[in-house]
Formats: sequence, C-alpha cells, structure tokens
Amino acid sequence: MLYDYNQTKNNFFDSLYTTNNQTIQIILNCMENTLINKNNNNKIYKIMISRYFQMWRSIFYKYNSNDISNEIDKWLKDLTDPRIKYETFSYPIIFGNIQIYSCFDIEYIKKSHQKFHKVEICQLLQSLDENEIPDNIDEYDSTCLNGFPLAVVESVQKPKPYKIIDGNHRFYFINKQDIKDYPVNVIHLSSLTEEMFINKFNFCIYLFYNLINYFNDCNNLLSMIFEFKKCKKILISFNLL
Repeated sequence: MLYDYNQTKNNFFDSLYTTNNQTIQIILNCMENTLINKNNNNKIYKIMISRYFQMWRSIFYKYNSNDISNEIDKWLKDLTDPRIKYETFSYPIIFGNIQIYSCFDIEYIKKSHQKFHKVEICQLLQSLDENEIPDNIDEYDSTCLNGFPLAVVESVQKPKPYKIIDGNHRFYFINKQDIKDYPVNVIHLSSLTEEMFINKFNFCIYLFYNLINYFNDCNNLLSMIFEFKKCKKILISFNLL
C-alpha cells in the first residue's frame, strides 16, 4: 500500500479535539452581537466593538485550521519515524455552550531548547485538577515519573491559572505519592511562540482566549480603545496581522 501524504495529513485533523475556521467565526459573531446589544444605545461603542472583532476575523480568515507546522510536516514525510503518532494536547476552551480546542505541539515543546520557568509542584497543587483521573491510567505505573518534567501553560482565566498540557498521568502518581518537589516547566503567556502549537490558527485561538476578557470587561470607551490598541500591538508583535 502506497503512502498517501494528504490522507495522513487529513487524518491528523480528523478529530473531535480540533477546531475549524467555521466554528471560530460563529463564536466571533455571537460575542460581537452580545457586546453590541449590551451597548446598543451608543454608536461609538458599536463601532469600536466591530473594529475589534473585525481585527480577529482577519486573523482567522488568514490562517487555516488544517495548516501544519514545519515540524509536523517533517514527521509526516519521514516514513522511518518509529512514533505511532505525533503527540499533541488539545487545550479545552468553553465559549458559552460551544467547546473548542487550541492544540499544543507537545513534541516540539519537549525537545525545545527554550529555557522554561521551573517551579516546584507544591506551588501549583491548589491550581491544578488534583482529583481528575487521566484516561487509561491502568496502563501506567509510577515508573512514568522518570520521564520529562510536567509541562504547564499559564492562562489569565480563573480560578485555575495553570493547566497541565503534558504529564497528567505523572501528576496522578505525584498526588498519589504526595510528591512536593517534582520538576515543572511553566510556559508563561509572555513566552508563548507559534511553534508551541500545531499551527498559527491554534496559536491565535489561545491568544484570543486569553485576550478577549480584557475587552469584554471594558466599562467605558477609553478602556475599549486602550484594549483594542494593546491587542493589535500584541498580534503585530507575533507577526499575525
């Protein structure tokens, strides 16, 4: 049977845990309409809200949900690679009654030479899902603790500012054995790069998730203008606009 690159690529994105452009457009439309209705009597507010969401639309029109990074492309083309699958993590995000995902590239993060901020697990125990049992935990034992440090990503969302993106099985045994000094690599928002995601589209989802509440919480026009300019500056700094 001949190897079909395009079929393998499509299978990579054929998952319930990936999000497409159409879903993001629905979310943007709903959020914009909600904010406009909230400020229905002020035309200037409506203009600023529309400008903000149009900026994000331009992002999500520009980048496709099924684009692949150079790292994944190399893996797809490497027929000698012994890995059964390319390791990623679909970060769950809920907007209203719609759940979407921002997909991290765990393979890249594990081999990245970037210097992550390191902390002790005891500093994060109250922020992580201590009682959550990972899938297929019966296939693991405490020897998995000999692996990589936990990879944790920072989020502005409350009440949990950190989420494990690699190491849920290890964390189960950390809690079970009451380990307080297991190494943790924390990826702060300020140190995110597009290479940490499977493509730019997923990078943009995570940025939107962490920036939108600042705009939602604006209570006057000046704060709206400030957040619009700040958001635009961040997106430009990442070469996304």
